[in-house]
Amino acid sequence: MKFVGTNIQRMFRVLKNPNAARKHRIMAMINIFGFCYFVVMNSIVNYVGLFSVLPSLYGDGPSMPLVCHRLLSIFLVLNTLGNFFLAMGTNSSLEAVLATLPTSITAELEEHLGRQKVKIRCRRCVTLVPPGSHHCALCDVCVLRRDHHCFFMCTCIGHRNQKHFILFCFWQTAAGIYAIFQCSVHLNQVYGMQLSSLYNWISCFHVAMARW
Repeated sequence: MKFVGTNIQRMFRVLKNPNAARKHRIMAMINIFGFCYFVVMNSIVNYVGLFSVLPSLYGDGPSMPLVCHRLLSIFLVLNTLGNFFLAMGTNSSLEAVLATLPTSITAELEEHLGRQKVKIRCRRCVTLVPPGSHHCALCDVCVLRRDHHCFFMCTCIGHRNQKHFILFCFWQTAAGIYAIFQCSVHLNQVYGMQLSSLYNWISCFHVAMARW
């Protein structure tokens, strides 16, 4: 998880670099804001959900429904945050991918790249790279099978951390659906909002998010 701090420090270096392009400095600023926003909002949402919304629905005492829903909430939160920091803390650079391979395989790969008719050379790294690699201007590394640069994680999503990113999206979606359902029931009980139609449900959606 040491790489988590490295990602944030890298964004600050881009932000403070006077020679960096303006658009890269703006994107670095968005990265820092996105990470802080995610951490702060998740902390607030989880605290309010565990200690305000769920007790109002299932009682303040140690009742079985309250315990079960709190355990389910914690399970969703741990899976979401766990995969978030695993994706963020995994070095997705091509150099890290090659470092995990045996020396013999690395040598064969370099020989194969040298024999290719169409050689792909990174202009920034000045090295031959496999097809599907892309150099990220913010991370300043080549990433194998790069999907995109995530502004919340301050890193590129590629071959090494794509699995954790997909799992993060899955658990975040599941947690969001569960939170919307619990908040909608809470608003129905506290404020008398009826959720009998899709229109009413959509109309109180933003209220539920603000309440959480």
